[in-house]
Amino acid sequence: IALSTLIVSYLIATTYANDLNLQDGPPFLSLFIILIMAWYVASSFMGTYAAAVDTIFLSFLHDQEVNDGSPGKPYYMADSLRASIGVKNAKVTPAGDTDTPQDRDSAN
Repeated sequence: IALSTLIVSYLIATTYANDLNLQDGPPFLSLFIILIMAWYVASSFMGTYAAAVDTIFLSFLHDQEVNDGSPGKPYYMADSLRASIGVKNAKVTPAGDTDTPQDRDSAN
């Protein structure tokens, strides 16, 4: 990210160096400062992204440790994450509905 920012800045600086009558070409000190600032900004964004991923992973691990997928302790993770690791929450039957679908079929 920082290198691509430096390349774009260099191309802009060489284009406008002639328009500004700079005899020595583009200002390399400015380009170096741009490189350092671009590295810092990219590093900050990547650090924030890494912290978000770590937080999601730790929340997932805590959910696995505390909950077991039963009606009293369902998993609270996202459906896509639950599907990717192959765990399911137990189905909750309505209160008073203790018969199974087979019992209903045999009654008819």
